[in-house]
Amino acid sequence: MAQHIESGEKVSIAWVLVGDGLRNVSEFAHLTPRQRPAALCPICREPVTMRLGTKKAYNAAHQPDSICGATQPETALHQNAKFYLAQQLQLAHKLEIDEPCIGLGPDYEECLSRRTTVFVANWDDTQVEYSLNPLRPDIVLLSQ
Repeated sequence: MAQHIESGEKVSIAWVLVGDGLRNVSEFAHLTPRQRPAALCPICREPVTMRLGTKKAYNAAHQPDSICGATQPETALHQNAKFYLAQQLQLAHKLEIDEPCIGLGPDYEECLSRRTTVFVANWDDTQVEYSLNPLRPDIVLLSQ
């Protein structure tokens, strides 16, 4: 079932950690609540409850007393975007930039409409919030 967010609707985290890794809660919509695996928040690692009803967008709910950053709407939206992008990058083999161009390119070839450049390729792993002391980028592509 496709889910969308209505204007003004609170955004909740839509990604969970289960035994085999990071998954979108929608992957468990076909299961009854009792059949669904135990899930953890990918941010705070606290247990969450998958909410897969018909009235609101699928999400994972923290306990009411949780202080996880994903319980804030802007943060949840940001986290959902990061996990989605990380998942898509994990499936990809290269990241290309498609740009409009007119005239001569950097290698002096003629470009009349669009040019595609490989930005990065052949990574081994994709990580969210990976520590590169003292930095912690949203998403990193790791190679060897």
